[in-house]
Amino acid sequence: MDLCIEDYWQAYRPVISSFILIGLLLVASSSVAAAASPLATGGSAVLQSDTGATNNTELPPPHRNPEQIEDSSDLGQLERVLSGSLNGRLSDSLDSLDADDYERARELLGEEYTADLERYSGIAEETDSTAQATEFQTAQSSQQEYVESVAQYEETQREYQQARESGNEQRAQELARELVNTGEEVNRTGERLSQAYQELDQTTDAEFSDEVQDIEERQTTVQRTRQEIITESQLIETTLSATASQSSISFTDALEISGELRTAAGGSIQTQQIQLVVDEQSYTVDLNGDGTFQQRLQPTEVWQSEPIEIEYVPNPQSAYLGATATLPVTIETTETSVRIDSLSQQASFDDPVQSQGALIAAETGAPVPAAPVTLRLAGEPIETVQTSTDGQFQITEEITPRVPAGTVTAEIGLEPSRLALTASQRESEIEIEPTETNLTMTATPASAGRMAVSGELRSVGGRAVSTMPVAVTIDNTTVGTIETDQAGTFNETFVLPETTDTSGTVDIRAQFLGAESNLEAATATTTVSVNVFDTTTVGNPARLLLLLGLVSVAVAIAGWWLWRRSPTEQPTTSVAPTSERDGEINTETPDSEFLLEAANEALEEGSGESAAKLAYAAVRRYIGSEVVVSESATHWEWYQACTAAGLDQLSELRSFTEDFEQVTFAPTTDQTMETADRMVSTARQLIANESTTPP
Repeated sequence: MDLCIEDYWQAYRPVISSFILIGLLLVASSSVAAAASPLATGGSAVLQSDTGATNNTELPPPHRNPEQIEDSSDLGQLERVLSGSLNGRLSDSLDSLDADDYERARELLGEEYTADLERYSGIAEETDSTAQATEFQTAQSSQQEYVESVAQYEETQREYQQARESGNEQRAQELARELVNTGEEVNRTGERLSQAYQELDQTTDAEFSDEVQDIEERQTTVQRTRQEIITESQLIETTLSATASQSSISFTDALEISGELRTAAGGSIQTQQIQLVVDEQSYTVDLNGDGTFQQRLQPTEVWQSEPIEIEYVPNPQSAYLGATATLPVTIETTETSVRIDSLSQQASFDDPVQSQGALIAAETGAPVPAAPVTLRLAGEPIETVQTSTDGQFQITEEITPRVPAGTVTAEIGLEPSRLALTASQRESEIEIEPTETNLTMTATPASAGRMAVSGELRSVGGRAVSTMPVAVTIDNTTVGTIETDQAGTFNETFVLPETTDTSGTVDIRAQFLGAESNLEAATATTTVSVNVFDTTTVGNPARLLLLLGLVSVAVAIAGWWLWRRSPTEQPTTSVAPTSERDGEINTETPDSEFLLEAANEALEEGSGESAAKLAYAAVRRYIGSEVVVSESATHWEWYQACTAAGLDQLSELRSFTEDFEQVTFAPTTDQTMETADRMVSTARQLIANESTTPP
């Protein structure tokens, strides 16, 4: 009997549907198991460099306190690993900057650097590394500023060259001035970063001479380019000098100054008015024919600390370059006083604290404008606001969980700053009422001998409770403590206690004790059947499940593909066996574009997890010929193989892999569809981009 493709689809549709269901379940299970494996480098148990090389030294996850490690030798080893990670990120960031990869240069100094630095700082006192922790923080901020200034400089340089090549002389001159200014910023930030590296060189075992040399070479290049641009754009350098009518000022005193602006060669400035900036306040100043000027400086805010710097800011259309001068004036600090007009008598985690008052000069009672005032409860900073022009302040802010319940001291005072003011504060008492909390928790077997625990901690009013510890016990054995994130959630995988009966169920309890906080304790419990695989007989369960899952999905998709193709390729023709094709059915493997089309359809149908897996399969198949990796390799092993193969767009591939891991084994959330949509979009770009090394 002759059968058409449609007949085959109808006949085998139940079987194919079963393959789809089984395949997706197996892939999902394998992803969970892979996440718990040391090869799942996206986890927190293994420190991995950006080149894909792994360091087998186990580290506590980011939400655990490194100070809880008991063995001092472990602390020393952890300190060395973290120090090496921070050093490597600093160096790799400079390398990325040299390669014009500004985004990567920023990323290397971002969240992961900060997380390692927080761990390092957490053990600094135990390992006598407090000075190094401070230097690593200084290096981070200095290099972030340096990266931004270099990125802006090089972007401005490209725009300048384009303007010159297109014959836009006016725009070229504007950009030339901007390029000179940004070049000076590169030199300033480079000096600070070079100093930070030299300090690190002295306080750590790392060697930063190459990094310092790199900065110096860039500064030399910038300085040479600066002179070339000044010459070819016919810009005119200037000099500025100024003196004050008095030697000291205080608070908001006006200041009479006189000065002179001339070209660097000593010539006159051919303009009648100039712009001067003092303490971020701009003044329009009349310039005499001989280049001299007089001006009264009346600050709208409090004078900042010394030195007082005056900056000449030329008109963007002029040929003149800016100049600066320093006024030889001493700023005397002014004593201040805080006045509290109202303060909440009580507050809680769900009930914000409120206060109103004013900051005034202690001697004269004059209002102090634009000054930072901070409210603290039991020493915990709650909020910092700026006083208005009449010195008033108003604070309405939620309290943190770490403010203890009971009667506490409220302190409102002037925050230290560059303002020429002496700090002062006023104290009062406030009652902090305890707040009930709700703790929810779920647990699922992750892999052989491991349990994935996740949950959420919120106040009875629904506010997320962040950065608070939740203890987890399995069969009355404490297995670890998790710290909630900013959304009040927690997620961690724990090793089952040795005494666990792996053939039955386990009782799991998550407990928030509420210690040293204004929150009451809460507990959540659940009972879970343990699903343990015998890895000695079946091999790695994650790999086995992944392989079986992918095979099932591939078979199911192949059947679906034949059905989808039948109306157009063989609308009515039956396929009868011939002497050359006895009993064979064309079941060729679907290509990347088809998988991507299927991912799009899954996305439209609201199936984010299916869309993510199909998009992942599409990309993995597309670049399969260039990546030497086993079919059963985990997603992170596949990414490492992509790195080893030297593929382009590794940053996109890494984000793509992270998204796949998030959708596949993390609990479904409101962001699942958004992440899946991003994966499908990324897959479309990678497959469409020829530079991704197509098969």
